[in-house]
Amino acid sequence: MFNLWLTWVFCLWLLFVVIARRSHPQLALGVVVPIAWLAPVWLQWTLFQSTGDTIVGTGIDVKLGASIAILITYCFFKRATYPWRLVPCDWAMLGLMAVHLMSDIHYQGPQWIILGRVYAEWWVAYVIGRLACQYRGDISRFWPYVVGVAICLAGLSAFEMGTGISPYEWLVGTIPNEGRPGVATRWGMRRSYGPTLNPIYFGSLQLLLFGWCLYAAVRAITARATWAWLMAPLLAVIGIVASGSRAPILGAGLAIPVLLFFRFQRLRLPLIAVVVLLGAIVYLQQETIIEGLERWAGEDRFYRADVTVKMEDGETKQYSTTRYRLLLLDVYKIAIRRAGLLGFGTEAVTGFPIHVPVGPQEVETLHTLRMIDNTYVLLTLRFGYLGLLCWSLAAAMAIYQLYYLNEQCRTESVGLLASCQAAVLVAMLPVMFTVWMPQDYGFALLWSWGASSGMYLAYRGGTFNGAPPRGPLRPPE
Repeated sequence: MFNLWLTWVFCLWLLFVVIARRSHPQLALGVVVPIAWLAPVWLQWTLFQSTGDTIVGTGIDVKLGASIAILITYCFFKRATYPWRLVPCDWAMLGLMAVHLMSDIHYQGPQWIILGRVYAEWWVAYVIGRLACQYRGDISRFWPYVVGVAICLAGLSAFEMGTGISPYEWLVGTIPNEGRPGVATRWGMRRSYGPTLNPIYFGSLQLLLFGWCLYAAVRAITARATWAWLMAPLLAVIGIVASGSRAPILGAGLAIPVLLFFRFQRLRLPLIAVVVLLGAIVYLQQETIIEGLERWAGEDRFYRADVTVKMEDGETKQYSTTRYRLLLLDVYKIAIRRAGLLGFGTEAVTGFPIHVPVGPQEVETLHTLRMIDNTYVLLTLRFGYLGLLCWSLAAAMAIYQLYYLNEQCRTESVGLLASCQAAVLVAMLPVMFTVWMPQDYGFALLWSWGASSGMYLAYRGGTFNGAPPRGPLRPPE
């Protein structure tokens, strides 16, 4: 397995070197790293023994290994640039990494592995996205490759659901079950896993690429790309649906009105009014909506059971994969109150169920609610209120930076790309209430935040319209 991992990493590194030598390293980053997202995450160089039912965090997967090798090599190119000036999202990310360091050192003591974990988990993906998006000319040349990756993933997703066969299992062996025995099904078909460990991770990864597909389609509509790119959003939606994950599907639907909000000022007040109205409906019809989501997934027929959440009042609540996201707040509210500023550290939340202080009545329930499918809850338990604040600020600042570019470059392609990316990042925020943030899709999310910072810094610094060295790569328009 290690030899196969090393082969993938070497091929990606070699592709980076070839493109960087023929053109320049910033462009090579924009082309090669998204291609690495096609690699299966369970193909990894294992460094630690698995704790619990997950292999997450036990080794270095292909995209991380290739990215580290590429970043090191980037430093040896004469045309490499290092934009040191910090922008809002950079400050939030530095704060998040500082909280990570303080929390883990507090609970584990000073260890070199903590620095490596911070670098690998937060900085690698973010800084690569930041470096890749320094020039408008580069983005106009590598966007087709990012959209191409999205289309490939969508095709693999549709194939897996349609045939019940995973091409990745042909290549690198059976997907680890990550605590969920058997293959997930929905609507009578296999849910697609793609290169990730769980269908919802796969749906979230494709949702993050959906913005690039929207960008490609609008370019085609405005005669700035060939008409074939019009199919990109449709194919992306098919891929997301094939994951069988409701949150990413609804997220793709949410991205469209958010994009309209960013692009058309006259629609903003009506859209805000619609959001307020929908919010009131959701608040008043919570049970009806939950039951509708259960019927959509077939949970009303197969997964309904009673789980006693023995809180102070001994209340009994019904369980389904829809409802347990809401039950998480009840079960972990004691631990959340005790998390404090720095949380309980990484080791306490490694593997499921996690090891944090809860009330004695909730311990029994944890055997059923093993996974914490809520990024915000897990971040709070891991890094406390400061960690959640820094992460939330990073997400908000990434969206703000893209919104700024949208406003300043409204009639230009970069403004369109910024609005498409901002729409998807906004749509991801509610999705992450239903899933935690592994590197399966977290890498692409951090890369997108970094891309936001790279474009914002270059535009504010006046270098965005500079002419990087030309090379043979051109968008296929």
